Amino acid sequence: MASLPSFPHPKPRHFSPLTTSPPLSPSKSANSTPPAPEFLGLRSTDAAGTLLKESDFGSDLVIGVIDTGIWPERKSFHDRDLGPTPSKWKGQCVAGRDFPATICNRKLIGARFFSAGFESTNGKMNETTEYRSPRDSDGHGTHTASIAAGRYVFPASTLGYAKGVAAGMAPKARLAAYKVCWSAGCYDSDILAAFDAAVADGCDVVSLSVGGVVVPTSSTPLPSARTEPPTLASSSRPPPATAVPEGLPSPMWHRG
Repeated sequence: MASLPSFPHPKPRHFSPLTTSPPLSPSKSANSTPPAPEFLGLRSTDAAGTLLKESDFGSDLVIGVIDTGIWPERKSFHDRDLGPTPSKWKGQCVAGRDFPATICNRKLIGARFFSAGFESTNGKMNETTEYRSPRDSDGHGTHTASIAAGRYVFPASTLGYAKGVAAGMAPKARLAAYKVCWSAGCYDSDILAAFDAAVADGCDVVSLSVGGVVVPTSSTPLPSARTEPPTLASSSRPPPATAVPEGLPSPMWHRG
């Protein structure tokens, strides 16, 4: 991206907060996911010819989630009955603290972390309080990933209430986690590095759920991050529509 003539120089010290944060620990957050497909009328029991059936529940789709990382042991990320990893995938499962490379599977097919922007402002990471790895210590990224592509989980509930089935919008889609958000926030240079990696890795859709503070377009490089092949989706609108993180001007995100 930085090589494009229209791309402004990234500012590693500018950061954005997460848009929301679930009130649960990372180890429980995926099971709190609401049944989003049913909410939109996309029922898994519908007859053949419906959108979910025709797409095989997103089995060939790769969704990149740029967030706080992921808790890979959650039931939402099991790979039972999934086919081989799509041949277009070129990414990696980067090992780190409490995150061996072997923890990825045919569901979570890639994971990376980016901390240069965070550390340029805050100094060397305190690894007693942070995971220097794709592992999620907040829960936000795990929750977001399960909303996008969580497998069917039963029984699921929120603190024991509203028991039922939890599932993401594309239960068979593959996931790639890009951790850019740390205890001090999500720094633009780390986010942009993750976008570059997601495009190179072969993601079809990129989800970014940060924002909160309105900033002028001249002060942040994020509105100019026009990635071509993925659709950019964020917390302000559901995929696959082109959208932006809350607080950034949406027209700049439209693909040319």
